[in-house]
Amino acid sequence: MSAAEMMEAAQNASGYWTEERIMIRDTALDFTLNEVLPVAFNWHGQDGSLFGVLLPCC
Repeated sequence: MSAAEMMEAAQNASGYWTEERIMIRDTALDFTLNEVLPVAFNWHGQDGSLFGVLLPCC
């Protein structure tokens, strides 16, 4: 069992992860993977140069 799976199991045992929270988490993850990351990679690549575009003075 991975560390993430162990942490999720512990949180489930405490009642933290309700069905609603799981749906919100999964929706946010899907949106990020499918909508945000492709645009971010096209915008500045994987080299981290985005901050130079947003903050040219720094």
